[in-house]
Amino acid sequence: MQPIPMIHGSVAASTIAVLDEIGVPTETLLRREHLPTLDDHPTVYVPIVSAWAFAQKAADREGIWDLGFRMARQVPVERVSRWGPRVATAVTLGHAIKIMKDWIRLDIPNTRIGLEAKGNSMWFWRTHQPDRRSHPGYWFGEQYMLDHMVQIVRMAEGPDWLPRRLHVEAPAEAWAFKRPDFAGDALIEFGAARTAIELPPESLGRLLSSAGPDPAEEDLRGTGERPPLDLKASLHHVLKAVACEQGLTMEAAARISCRSERSFRRALASEGTGWREVVERVHLETAVELMDDPANSLADIAAILGYGHYPNFYRAFRRWTGETPRECRDKLAASI
Repeated sequence: MQPIPMIHGSVAASTIAVLDEIGVPTETLLRREHLPTLDDHPTVYVPIVSAWAFAQKAADREGIWDLGFRMARQVPVERVSRWGPRVATAVTLGHAIKIMKDWIRLDIPNTRIGLEAKGNSMWFWRTHQPDRRSHPGYWFGEQYMLDHMVQIVRMAEGPDWLPRRLHVEAPAEAWAFKRPDFAGDALIEFGAARTAIELPPESLGRLLSSAGPDPAEEDLRGTGERPPLDLKASLHHVLKAVACEQGLTMEAAARISCRSERSFRRALASEGTGWREVVERVHLETAVELMDDPANSLADIAAILGYGHYPNFYRAFRRWTGETPRECRDKLAASI
């Protein structure tokens, strides 16, 4: 069963960095979208629908139409998560695009990158599968990717390069205030099927200004965290990230998985589990981790996990494990 659509936390962190500079209360908005607080080195995946909604609400609050472009300038392509530094070491532009195509699926699994020849031109394109452009905040995701695509081309063509033609998924009103600087006098097709930049074919063979060792044969093993591969695993990941900060209702979980509540229940059942079972598994894992720190009293742990009274947590823990929280904590202390 398809997992919750996710992006690596480092991508979402660039949004927070821009908003923090402006003075937006990001922590409040993160909680509203059931997103964890991300530091400078996030190591979690977050639901992409929640990340888009977070960006949209922040942009609406501040009247920002170009948040995605600002995000891309805040974290230039050579510093973007795990795929950006590899792209920056490519030898040619064509090589850089191939690396981006191969590696971006680690950080934005639903994004596809490619090249297509049309007449005397090449088109460097990006699309999101399945189509999610109806979700609030999607256009900022497109801006973010388009700006980074232009940055990659400029590594070969120079910092002043401007495209002649652009295809943009967003409607014209999404750019009603002002074009981004790199659009120049380009002919722009709004409402396109996918985001794309026209390139002259000879561009693909041009050397990058940052050309370095060839990483093309490097595989994806041993690259650290990977996106969850099914619904149960992705839901567990989302719940674990916010277990100590906020609750996540089944209604919200269904929304971020892009399903109705009924479809969400059926999907979990097809994987041999249910909403309550996943939540309780996360609570158990988190409780045991918190018990490792003597500074956390058992009452504190119960409160952190949302149990209004310690006896409720006590009964639940005993049902999960067959032992009391105190017995579990004593075992953990004895095993050190």
